Amino acid sequence: MKLNHLLVGSYLGSPALGYYTVADNLAGMPIREIVGSLDATLFPGGAPIANDNERL
Repeated sequence: MKLNHLLVGSYLGSPALGYYTVADNLAGMPIREIVGSLDATLFPGGAPIANDNERL
């Protein structure tokens, strides 16, 4: 659980927590999309050379 969400919810209430959560999700979306794309291509591509230190 994220401590910042707990603090916002307890000090500012449910409506503020809703806005905060949506903003937090939107802020992290570009990074998740980029990392997801890289993850889908780099890990399968690197698997064949994982034990070859010279090529790696």
